[in-house]
Amino acid sequence: TFVLLGKWLECRAKGSTGDAITALLALQARTALLMDQDDSAQPTAGEVEREVDARLLLEGDIVKVLPGAKIPADGVVLSGCSSVDESALTG
Repeated sequence: TFVLLGKWLECRAKGSTGDAITALLALQARTALLMDQDDSAQPTAGEVEREVDARLLLEGDIVKVLPGAKIPADGVVLSGCSSVDESALTG
């Protein structure tokens, strides 16, 4: 009976771990606002935002994070200031 209890507790713990991992993956950003340089010769040429899949980001890409949005990748803040919800990291 102790063996069955131990196996039941183990299965329950594995299920809880799977649920926790699924919940963490749901917190991950799916898209990112990638900042591209506009190569046209127009007088209003500058940076253009386009939404891309977060998995397509490369090292050196510049991403714009709007207030309240999820951060799609690790990086360095180049300009601006805000606060971040760190609950995904700290629990």
